[in-house]
Amino acid sequence: MNKEQFWEIIGRTKVSTNNTPDLLTAELTRLEISDILRWEQIHNLYYSLAYKNKLYAAANIISQCCYSDDGFNQFRRWLIMQGKEAFLNALRDPDSLADVVECEKYTPKKKIYYTAWKAYNRKLNLNAQDERFIAELYKYSEISEKERAEIESEILYADDIDIVLSNNDDSMFDFLPKLCGKYKYARTEKIIYNDSSNKRRTLYEIVEGAEKIKSFSLYPLYT
Repeated sequence: MNKEQFWEIIGRTKVSTNNTPDLLTAELTRLEISDILRWEQIHNLYYSLAYKNKLYAAANIISQCCYSDDGFNQFRRWLIMQGKEAFLNALRDPDSLADVVECEKYTPKKKIYYTAWKAYNRKLNLNAQDERFIAELYKYSEISEKERAEIESEILYADDIDIVLSNNDDSMFDFLPKLCGKYKYARTEKIIYNDSSNKRRTLYEIVEGAEKIKSFSLYPLYT
């Protein structure tokens, strides 16, 4: 299993923006156990390489809600499932996701996290809750430095991919204009106080059309 085969499998199971994880599980079940484990390791590497501040901001806009670490985890797995071209383009320019995701149709499926695990258990006829996969994954030989270098060599990050986000009303429009425009965001500043600490912080209302109003604030990712 190598990165080319990894993306070929993604391509064969990508049937729509919200592709069904079950299709991927079925595809992985056809592999040898060693390839299922290697596929998961390659997936985890791409997943970690997408842990970037500007991509977090894009995910926040697309999700139209207050984003959490769990939400960003699901977003990165969803992004991988969109295929190699969309994934690399998003790291090069997170605003390119405006051409990938459809408004109101971003619904990442948490089950994507379990695809390789489920395939492994099916292959060995194990109980769905059996955690042997996790133990085997840690024992299996790690991706070599050469393999990692080959994967990273194809990634060209945006110059400001690690930008430290702040609660600045104009910044979202400055570095993600296409996404903001696609989701028709109009934003107004509100000053609120945290009741427990009485610490001042800023939130911005996100207004889409005239139907709903949500609020969120952005903070830099931990490194």
